[in-house]
Amino acid sequence: ATVRYCLVDTVQIVWTHDCEHGLVYGFDLTVAENVDEQVSSDEYGAIIRKGNIFIIQNESYVQCGPEQILCRIPVSSTELESKDVTKQAYASNADFNPIDEIMTA
Repeated sequence: ATVRYCLVDTVQIVWTHDCEHGLVYGFDLTVAENVDEQVSSDEYGAIIRKGNIFIIQNESYVQCGPEQILCRIPVSSTELESKDVTKQAYASNADFNPIDEIMTA
């Protein structure tokens, strides 16, 4: 299993008489060391260090179930400037190692 990072935009929860379920919608994120260097990742996904940058890959929605969420990584909003383009980005305020959260056989 590989961890993907997502900027959550919408949470849809459905309660019925005997269960609940839902969907989480958001934007797929790329993880970078800084403006120019992407974080390497292994079979479980990128290890996040405080200060890493999250950048929205594209404007299309991704979705997952709430049971697939491993954690919430606190971030600070920032802007990146490169080649006359300013992009919205998010700087990590915490460390996260996916292997600590994934159950493996």
